[in-house]
Amino acid sequence: MTNQATQTQGITDQEYLELAEHAKSIVDLSQLETKKLKEENMELKKTVITAYSFIRVIDDQFDLVIPPEASYALEMVRTFLSEFIENKIF
Repeated sequence: MTNQATQTQGITDQEYLELAEHAKSIVDLSQLETKKLKEENMELKKTVITAYSFIRVIDDQFDLVIPPEASYALEMVRTFLSEFIENKIF
């Protein structure tokens, strides 16, 4: 009866320790994943900004040399990236 009474009173110190360790491992994993996602997000933002800068330079420097169709396409991409950067990055 003593053994059964102990089981109905709650969990043991060892069980609390195991639950705490498990909870800590879940939090640590979540923090690691969050850090990784933040780093990936920053790299993607840098890539988009770099692409925008490159297209802007091409559009500005070669405006008189490239055919109008290509110039129009560059302007569309530049506008799209500019709006994306304004709305999603800044």
